[in-house]
Amino acid sequence: MKKRIIKLTEQDLEKLVKKIIKEEEMDPNAPEEGGEEDGEEDGNRLVTAFFDKLSKTKQVMVFFDKIAKRNNPKPKAEAIVKFAEMVGVPKGKIASIVSDIRDASKQQ
Repeated sequence: MKKRIIKLTEQDLEKLVKKIIKEEEMDPNAPEEGGEEDGEEDGNRLVTAFFDKLSKTKQVMVFFDKIAKRNNPKPKAEAIVKFAEMVGVPKGKIASIVSDIRDASKQQ
């Protein structure tokens, strides 16, 4: 199978993410989405399921692969921030979320 490189715009990525989320909502086996009272574990399962589906979308993975191969961390960070904003994370909260994740991973 020949690999093709497809250039994606931010709008293309947004459409793909919305499509994946819509498919997740239509999946009867998908975990239920809920508020904070449902606990962090349910949120983690949703994130895992989302990235499992995202990783199976070849066009997106080609794009991510191109970013990952760069030695400069700035494009990688910019991609993460844009993705976070696209799913509704306020830009000002991203640094504190990253800090919380680092703290949690150190405790494990």
